[in-house]
Amino acid sequence: MNETTDQEPIDQEPFDPEPPREGPPWEQADGDFFARVWQTIVGVVSDPMELFAQLRREGGIFPPYLFYLLIAWPAVVLGTLLQLPFDMMMGSSGGEAMIMFFVVLFLTPVFLFIGLIISAGLTHLGLMVFGGANHPFEATFRVNAYAYGGVAWLNAVPFCGSTIAFIWGIVLEIIGVAKVQEISTGKAAAAVLIPLAVVIVLFVCIGLIFASVIVAAFSSL
Repeated sequence: MNETTDQEPIDQEPFDPEPPREGPPWEQADGDFFARVWQTIVGVVSDPMELFAQLRREGGIFPPYLFYLLIAWPAVVLGTLLQLPFDMMMGSSGGEAMIMFFVVLFLTPVFLFIGLIISAGLTHLGLMVFGGANHPFEATFRVNAYAYGGVAWLNAVPFCGSTIAFIWGIVLEIIGVAKVQEISTGKAAAAVLIPLAVVIVLFVCIGLIFASVIVAAFSSL
């Protein structure tokens, strides 16, 4: 004899997918070119939580790199140009100063791209170590480009501008990584700061080793 039992249906909450991200103004087709650049800078500086909450995780690395390049390249060139008189007052010749200026003018785009790759790579490595790499490297790269690009205009300020931009960019990167990778702010901070600290300590150690070798070589003469 077969017995049939009626089972009550289990109530399941409907799956609520994340709404599509609009992306920053820079990546939106409508609007004036300069207006999109300006609105993205304002968004990064004044409301990074909202901007990175809307940042798309895909879409290629070229658009965010181009945004970073458009802000950082002229700012670095202008900062170098404004600092030239001070360098010459400190003993640099006019020829040396102009060579440095043209090196910065033509090679900055390459250095900026390499710097972004290294920075995003270190952060993504930290995310993998701390279990926060919920999305691919592309998402981390896009965060870095907008975080540092949004404050890259500070590089136009001689002497201290680049340092302020770097520190501010780190703070923005932590916010962006937390929003885009969907992790806590503490885990994002660890993923950003610990690899950076390791690299800094490594470079300091290498510098001390070279300095000690040079001192030893001169002392033996």
